Amino acid sequence: MSTPSYVVSQIEGRVRLRHPIFQTEEGRATALDILQREKQIREIKPGHSSILVLFDPAFDLKKLWQELEAALPALSANKTSEKSLESLLGISARKLELRFLLCVTGFASLLGFVESGKAHVYTSVLFLILLSRHIWMRKQAM
Repeated sequence: MSTPSYVVSQIEGRVRLRHPIFQTEEGRATALDILQREKQIREIKPGHSSILVLFDPAFDLKKLWQELEAALPALSANKTSEKSLESLLGISARKLELRFLLCVTGFASLLGFVESGKAHVYTSVLFLILLSRHIWMRKQAM
C-alpha cells in the first residue's frame, strides 16, 4: 500500500494528515476518536485542516490508514492534484512554485544586469505577482 494522498509529512514517530474533511467538526471528531483508541499513539495535535500524530516507531500506520479510510470514505475518494503533480514530476507543488519563483527572480536580475529595460520590468512584475500569491497562500503559516 502506497502512502495516501492525505499524508503530507511522514518521518519516524511522526505523521501529519491533511484533508478538507478534517475542517469539519464531524470529520475531525471521527478521526480523533480513531486516533485516541490507538495505544501506541503518544500525542495528537489537531490543526485547522490537519492533524499531527506522534507515535511509537513500531506503530503500524497502514492499519491506521485503513481504519481512517473505512470511517471517513472521503479520505480515499479525494485524489489531490498536488499528489498527482508530485508523482509526475517527483517534487511537490509547493517546491515547484518556490523553484519557479527563484527562477523568475534570477531571470529578472539577469535582465537588469544586461540592461534590457522592458524585459526586466516585465519579469519583475511577474516576480511580484508570484510573491504576492505565495504570501497570500501561506498567510496562515505566518
